[in-house]
Amino acid sequence: MTQTTDTQRITHQLIQIVPLIMQIVVAEVRRSESAVAPAHFRLLNILNRCPSSLSELAERQDVSLPTISNSINTLVERGWVTRKSARSDRRVAIAELTPLGQQVLNDIRSRALTRLQEMLCRLSSEDLDRLVVAFEILENILLEDARSRFEYMDDIAS
Repeated sequence: MTQTTDTQRITHQLIQIVPLIMQIVVAEVRRSESAVAPAHFRLLNILNRCPSSLSELAERQDVSLPTISNSINTLVERGWVTRKSARSDRRVAIAELTPLGQQVLNDIRSRALTRLQEMLCRLSSEDLDRLVVAFEILENILLEDARSRFEYMDDIAS
C-alpha cells in the first residue's frame, strides 16, 4: 500500500473508533454520582491540563464567551473550579480546577478506564504492545497539532 492509502485507511478508522470510545466515556460521565454534563467533563479535562482563561476555553470548545462563562459559573457553584483574575490583567478571568473537581474527574476517568480495560484484556500481549506503540505515535502528533493551534498549550507535557 502507499502512504496515502494507509493514511486514508487510518483516518477512516479513527473517525469510526473515536466516537465508540467516547460513547463509553460519556456513559460513565452520565453514571457518575456527581451528575456531570458531558460539556462540563470536557472543561474539567482541559482545566486538569492547565488553568485557562475563559476566552481560551471558549475557543477550545468553539462556543461563545457567555456560554463558557455560564458553564464555569456552574462548575464554580459545585466547587469543582475556581475563578481568579489573571496576574497580568485583572480583567481576564482564569478558571482553575479545585481538589474536589480533580476528585470528580478522577472518579469518572477511573470508571471509564475500568470499562475500557475490561475490553482490552481480551487482546493478546502482541496486540497490546502494538496498540501501545500506535497510541504513543498518535498522542504525539495530536499534541503537536494542539500546541500549534492553541499557543497557551505550550506547557502541556506529553
